[in-house]
Amino acid sequence: MSLFGTLGIDVIFKPGAAAAVHITAPRSAPATELLRGCTPAEMANRARLLFALCGNAHATAAISAAEAAMQSVPSTQARRARLQMVAAEALCEHFFRVVVDWPAFLSEAPRTHALQRVADQVAQIKARMGSRLYWSGVEAQAMPHGELAAVLARSVLSEVFGDDDAPLDSPSSIDAWTHKAATPAARMLAHARQDEAQPLDEYPEQTVFGRWRNDPRLNGSEAAQRVLSRLLEIDTLGRGLADENYCEGACKLTVNVNDGDGRIASAAIDVARGRLHHHIEIHDGKVTHCSISSPTGRNFEQGGAAEQAICRIRTASRTSFERQARLLVMEIDPCVAYELRFH
Repeated sequence: MSLFGTLGIDVIFKPGAAAAVHITAPRSAPATELLRGCTPAEMANRARLLFALCGNAHATAAISAAEAAMQSVPSTQARRARLQMVAAEALCEHFFRVVVDWPAFLSEAPRTHALQRVADQVAQIKARMGSRLYWSGVEAQAMPHGELAAVLARSVLSEVFGDDDAPLDSPSSIDAWTHKAATPAARMLAHARQDEAQPLDEYPEQTVFGRWRNDPRLNGSEAAQRVLSRLLEIDTLGRGLADENYCEGACKLTVNVNDGDGRIASAAIDVARGRLHHHIEIHDGKVTHCSISSPTGRNFEQGGAAEQAICRIRTASRTSFERQARLLVMEIDPCVAYELRFH
């Protein structure tokens, strides 16, 4: 299923106590029905077109599950090219948050020229990708685009971190970079650090923060840890794009075969908002069943990561509460339009 429409998040503010949160899910469209009856290559390329924000991640998860079900192995070059496309896609999504959403939150002007430059670079990589990247098994082919990927990485990392070579290497280097406040990202982290730290539940969320929550560099308020998690993710994705030998670690892909006949398989891959899952069945070379579990669907279900995060806020100030809630929802980052309403 794919989501469209508006996500409703209604929050009842209770001074100094846990808030009450009610989430109204957006409408869903049976996108998986459009994938049934396809060959694996048709399914992957159709998924790439159906899902506007993470199309290449959907295509990679879909074809990887199909290949596992058919016991087919893609070439190393094709696998790396797919993962580089997923990394480029995710990096662009994170970059949008940094140069548009974060400046808006800080009452600064968006950096639209930088965003357009990065979007153009991603488009160049996609154009170079080759039409057979999502064919199955050894038939998959990829055009080399390592230099284009490296240029994209340099553009993003310089815009996000400025002239600092390794600002996230240690807590002390993070403090020094944040104190200089030379980029919107540094100013956003400084802003998020103003909030008082609260105990965090061990809720097993599959968000970017969920991937980094045990990193020793994370400290301070939950909002600050989520902002820093995004920055760590940007740094990792940038390094993965700059060196194709590292792309396997930048966008982790796992594949499982679920029955002895090898006709049922699943694949999961890290994307900009969490972890995306595809589960498929193959019979006679065609997809007979497909189900998709998206990060937004899980993070914004009742009782999910968004509700848990909002309910952890403790403050007597409604102004502070609303600001923290907006920042947390922005960082958990639904892939659809949303309305955050306070009562």
